[in-house]
Amino acid sequence: GIPCLGSLKETRPCGGPKAVDCEFADWQEWTSCSTTCGEGRHTRMRRVKIPARDEGQSCKGMTLETASCSIEPCAGQDCKLSVWGEWTACDKVHTQSERTRQVQQAPRGLGKRCTENLAETRGCPRAGPANCSLTEWDAWSECDKSCGGGQHYRMRKMQSLASNGGQCPTAELKAIGPCNTQPCSLA
Repeated sequence: GIPCLGSLKETRPCGGPKAVDCEFADWQEWTSCSTTCGEGRHTRMRRVKIPARDEGQSCKGMTLETASCSIEPCAGQDCKLSVWGEWTACDKVHTQSERTRQVQQAPRGLGKRCTENLAETRGCPRAGPANCSLTEWDAWSECDKSCGGGQHYRMRKMQSLASNGGQCPTAELKAIGPCNTQPCSLA
């Protein structure tokens, strides 16, 4: 016949450690809601009552559970804004002026939301017409002759140009005048 297959002996442990499966304790009570009104959260916990041993099944599941909780709606607190700040200065560089304000109290619950602007801008008033301006006259130069009638001159400069429709009347920037007009002596 056919030879026998397999072992002729079988052994197994007797009275050795027995596998112990993990076991959870009961859930604790839910914590109080995280808020006193409106929507909040609360939690509950459980612990491992018996840990797994000797190749027993480990615990499957959570030890902390979180859920939303709803309490009566909160009393509303409306948004409150500060008073407007001062307008920024207008000058040659800044043609816009701005002012701002801040949220002093944020809305809560069913309170009115902040819907108004926190900043405003406006154009700066245009400057009126400005005429040109000239410096004062310099001192007269030395006379080009010591006698017999000579000339000397003085000058001034344009200090600023006319702007915004201002005028610049015709003005001399150089003046020439007579000097040493006495006759020369023949000595």
